[in-house]
Amino acid sequence: MIPIGAKVTWTNHDEETHLVVSTGGRFPSSQALDTNDTYSTVFAKPGAYAYFCAIHPQMVGTIVVQ
Repeated sequence: MIPIGAKVTWTNHDEETHLVVSTGGRFPSSQALDTNDTYSTVFAKPGAYAYFCAIHPQMVGTIVVQ
């Protein structure tokens, strides 16, 4: 869980490209992330924000904001 207004940063630590996409479009998608690239977004409202990798859709997660 993170507090309202917190910034979350994804970092690609492997050699495959990844693309962070919000399920339902609740936050902006990243551009393609190559090795060591990062993507950040701020979560201003409480809720559960599901996301996945558009290149590898089995890679999923949820950010919980309260």
